[in-house]
Amino acid sequence: MTDDALTDALVGALQAAFALTAPILGVALAIGLFLGILQAALQLQEQTIPQIVKIGAIGAMLAAGGTTFCAPLLDYTRHIMTDFPVMVR
Repeated sequence: MTDDALTDALVGALQAAFALTAPILGVALAIGLFLGILQAALQLQEQTIPQIVKIGAIGAMLAAGGTTFCAPLLDYTRHIMTDFPVMVR
């Protein structure tokens, strides 16, 4: 396996991981920011409220579009499994 092939495989893995985690982190960030501002405005000091809401929102998002978010990772896995015999030569 050449250095270029290894670099391409690692770049593909990072891109697939980013495509999988970016929507999840984006939803968690947006909800956390909104609830943080709301808690500051209402002077609430409870820390479990945002965590429960974030977990629920992320769970709902994954239930609604989980296959869409996993598609880049599955494509990358198929690519690696298909090219594996060539890579180990």
